[in-house]
Amino acid sequence: MSILNICLACDDNYAKYAGVVIASVLLNSKEDESFVFHILAYHLSEENIANFLALKNLKNCEIKIITPTEDFFEVCKEVRTLSHITLPSYFRLRAASLLDVEDRVLYLDSDIIVEKSLSELYFTDFEDNFCAGVVDHLGRSDGIINSGVLLINLKKWREENAEKLIFDYIEQNKEKISCGDQEIINDVFKGKILQLPDMWNVQTLNFYSFSTYEMNYGIVHFIGGSKPWLFGSFMPFKKKFFYYMSKTGWGSPSALWQFVSNVYSYLRYLKRVPFFWLRPRFFKALQNGVFRYLKSFN
Repeated sequence: MSILNICLACDDNYAKYAGVVIASVLLNSKEDESFVFHILAYHLSEENIANFLALKNLKNCEIKIITPTEDFFEVCKEVRTLSHITLPSYFRLRAASLLDVEDRVLYLDSDIIVEKSLSELYFTDFEDNFCAGVVDHLGRSDGIINSGVLLINLKKWREENAEKLIFDYIEQNKEKISCGDQEIINDVFKGKILQLPDMWNVQTLNFYSFSTYEMNYGIVHFIGGSKPWLFGSFMPFKKKFFYYMSKTGWGSPSALWQFVSNVYSYLRYLKRVPFFWLRPRFFKALQNGVFRYLKSFN
C-alpha cells in the first residue's frame, strides 16, 4: 500500500477550507493509497479539531495536529508583504523540522480541491531539486513556482540545512519581500525547483483559467481574493467545492444560499464587465478550453 504524507497549514478561520481539501483528497483516492495528514495548526478551536478528526470517516487515514511554536517564526512577523498572507503561510518553511517524515511531503494550500489520485504527483522524481511545483501564472514573468501546491524534498532540505538558508534570507530581506513565502521559496531555491505539469495546480479566477488547461486536471486552485465560499464569487468548480464541503463536519451553505450567490455573481460580473466577450482574455480562455469545465457552474 502506498503511503502519502500531506501537509496543510491553517488557523481557525481557514480550518473548514483545509477540511475541504482533505475531503477531496480522500474521496478521489485509490483503494491502495493510505494517507497521513499533517495539519500545522494555529490557534484551533476544539470544535475544529474534532471536525478534522471526523474526516477519518470518509476513509481510514491518520490525522496529526501539530502546533508550531510562534518563536519559530518571529522573523516572519517582520516581513512586509500582502495583507492576506498570515503567519500559517510560513509554516511550510519549517516542514523539515516540524514533520516526522523521512523523505518527502506534499504541501497543499487551503483554497484548492483535488480531483484525482495524487500518487502520480506525490512520487515524482525530484532529480536533486529542493522541491517541485507548477509555474505561477499571475506572478513574475521569469517562471516562478506557485507555492500553493509544493512537493517538498525533505531529505535534501535536511542534508543541505535548507531551513537555515531560508531564514537567513528572510532576516536579510524582510523589508524587501513582497510576496511572502512564495517569493522566499523561489529566491532561495532558484535553479533547484522542478517544474510540474499545469494539471497539478490549475489556477482559476472568474471565468478564466490562468493555466494551460488540461482536461485531465488533478488539482484546482482558487487563486486571488475571490474564493468559492464568498457570497457572490464567480468561478467554475464552485459546485464541486461545496460538494466536498458537504462531506465534512462543517457542512456546506444551503442550496438557497448557493443559488442566490450564483445569481448575484453573474449579475455583478456582467455589470462590471458588460462586454467581456470583447476582451482578449476571453478569447484566450476559449483557446485554453476553459469552457469544457463551465458545466461545473450548474
